[in-house]
Amino acid sequence: MSQTTDKTILIVGLGNPAPEYQKTPHNAGFWVVEEFISNSQRIFESAKKVHSKVAKIKTSEKEIIVIKPQTYMNNSGLAVREAQNFWKIRTADIIVVHDDSDILLGKLKISANQSSGGHKGVESIIKSLGSTNFTRIKIGVRPISKAKSELQGHIKAEKFILKSFPPKIIETVSKKGTEVLEVLIHEGFEQSMNMFNNSSFTL
Repeated sequence: MSQTTDKTILIVGLGNPAPEYQKTPHNAGFWVVEEFISNSQRIFESAKKVHSKVAKIKTSEKEIIVIKPQTYMNNSGLAVREAQNFWKIRTADIIVVHDDSDILLGKLKISANQSSGGHKGVESIIKSLGSTNFTRIKIGVRPISKAKSELQGHIKAEKFILKSFPPKIIETVSKKGTEVLEVLIHEGFEQSMNMFNNSSFTL
């Protein structure tokens, strides 16, 4: 992610807009950006021109545009490309927040310039932008069993990715993701990786 200051950053939270998906882990990107915007006392408003719900935060150094694509997960790239073109944002100044079914709950990972790893929303963004040169916050959503010998590492993602999570877990994940976003925006990519990539948080 670029470290210049006088610029616009686009933050994209991935999810599915229908109410029945609201508490499912596939909407972890939505959870985080909703918490982030709430902390800034902003609200999302519909913006049909970019097929998204949009909120803006201005600081002395930069403008932060946050979107929740309303295109459904597999077509997320359409909204991201429209937002990039409308606000003239460099690909390197885009941050995508999304669930990762290969990472255990209580962990997350910050990365940049990587393949989709099979995530359909990220795959759509890469295809639409023609680039992987953006930053990602991957939110772990793979359940953990009580017995260490039974880590649910072999359960297919579709078995849990669209099942509702308890409110407490959603709240904890949202707050942690927001903390990561704040560090990434204000202190940079390397600092955020050093702080969070090898750590766990209590659910």
